[in-house]
Amino acid sequence: MPEIAGHTVAIPAIPINALAFVCLNMADAWLTTQLLAHGGAEAFWWSAHYNANMFVKGLLAFLVAILLIRLGKARLLKWLNIAMLFVVLSNGICFLGYLSSWLYWQPR
Repeated sequence: MPEIAGHTVAIPAIPINALAFVCLNMADAWLTTQLLAHGGAEAFWWSAHYNANMFVKGLLAFLVAILLIRLGKARLLKWLNIAMLFVVLSNGICFLGYLSSWLYWQPR
């Protein structure tokens, strides 16, 4: 833990988890936008109208985080962050797969 003037200071986990949740959702929206721009398809048809918009996705994630904090369920943010990390990693793998196939088919 960090120390300030010889006193140990705890870093509050709730704001960090909320910020991580918003950032992971925005990363998911950015990767989704990149995949859709290169001919990909949205896996969840019901969220296709907002899932590729970073601002809307970030705002919705922020509202969910605030709602969970206000309801006293902020501990759920940790599990949501773990789930979103898998979503972002899977989107990143798909995007890297697209880039590698694009580079492979370029004229030599």
